[in-house]
This record gives sequence, C-alpha cells and structure tokens, in this order.
Amino acid sequence: MTERQANYAPIYILAAAAIGAVIGTLFGAIFDPVIPAGPRTLAVLSALAAVGVEYAARRYLANMIPTVFSHHVATASPALLFVAGVIALASGLATHDLGLKWNVMDGAVLGGFSGLFAGLMAAALVILREDERGAAAAKAKQGGA
Repeated sequence: MTERQANYAPIYILAAAAIGAVIGTLFGAIFDPVIPAGPRTLAVLSALAAVGVEYAARRYLANMIPTVFSHHVATASPALLFVAGVIALASGLATHDLGLKWNVMDGAVLGGFSGLFAGLMAAALVILREDERGAAAAKAKQGGA
C-alpha cells in the first residue's frame, strides 16, 4: 500500500464498518417480517447487502477521490466476488450462532451485527489486497531500476 493510501486505511475500516452496520440493520429491520426462511437466511442476506453497498461506496469513492484508493480497489474480479460471498456467508452464520447463544433473534440486531462483521472482514480484505499490490509494485520497481 502506498503512503497516501496507508493514511486512509483506519478511516476506511471505520467507514466500512459503519456502512455495514447501518445497511445490515436496515435490511434486517425491513425484511425480518418478509423472509419466511428464518433468521439464519436473514443474517446472511443482511451481510450480503452490506458487502454490496460497501463495494458500491468504495467504487464511488475511488472514482470521485482517486487519491484515496488505486483503481484496482474499484474493480472486482470474479475471485474477489467469490470471496465477498464467502465473507457474507461466514459473517451471517457467525452472527446467527451468536444470536442463538445470546438469545437475541431480532432481525435488526442480527442484520446489524452481520453487516458490521461483513464490513470489517471486507475492509480487511481490501486493505490486505492493496498492501500486497503495493509491495509487488515496489518489488518490480526495485528489480527494474
């Protein structure tokens, strides 16, 4: 990750967590009475919605403020989309299990925590991906010079 991008990493992680929590809470509150499959499905779908909105926000910011992220962050490869789906599944299932353990099965709470976990995991994935790209670019520049 370049120096200019490293300065924005903590802000991005907080923003991704906040976006995830808000979108997950809204999704969970709105769709709790609509989804008959149960709270597990609601938690996974809330996390998926949170990851999708976080990706859209990241893409918008990368286009509007190019000094924050490189153009690689705004693009999504099929592998990255697959990992985002796994992140949503993992965070939704983990949140559902925590809800069972703590006896909290309200849709808004499950959705909020699912979105929060999914946002944090997606942000960590993006930061690590950019750090890896920056290290590879620095190594290529060193080898080519």
